Amino acid sequence: AAFLANGFSKLNIGGGNKNLHDFVNVDFVPHSSVEREVIANILDLTFVPSRSISHIHSNHVIEHLSPNEWACQLAQWRRILKPDGLVTIRCPNALGVAYSFWFPAILEVGREQFAACGFPSDEEFGNPADGWGHRDVFATLHWFFGDVGNPANQHLNIITPGTLVSDMEAEGFH
Repeated sequence: AAFLANGFSKLNIGGGNKNLHDFVNVDFVPHSSVEREVIANILDLTFVPSRSISHIHSNHVIEHLSPNEWACQLAQWRRILKPDGLVTIRCPNALGVAYSFWFPAILEVGREQFAACGFPSDEEFGNPADGWGHRDVFATLHWFFGDVGNPANQHLNIITPGTLVSDMEAEGFH
């Protein structure tokens, strides 16, 4: 409520230790370096008033949600987002990972184009280290399943551009 009262209506869901311009991080772990942060479980956003958020951003978080948790998360996002609000998501692309096993990895380019569409301009983008999975069986499995053996960092949801679009459209996003 205090952040909303001070004009901050953008949420970085599972934001970690990032300080994105004009965003408030929602994360279950406190980060001493973060300027604006709410310590909370992202699976329960009932503390956020309906239709109060102008932008929801998530970077490498949704793949850690089960399909049921992802569906509930989308419903919560829909509830808290203003009618003209924006959602930006960055997550592993299962089709891209499979492609890069056989062919050279295609990294994100065109930061300015993404930023023009609303992607936070100070967010991580097109990290050359993301090409580490090229033709490496372990790395490919990591991109699909996360840190196998580390339950806190496993991927519970395999996402493709098509599933992302259909899941969001099913919840009423355009």
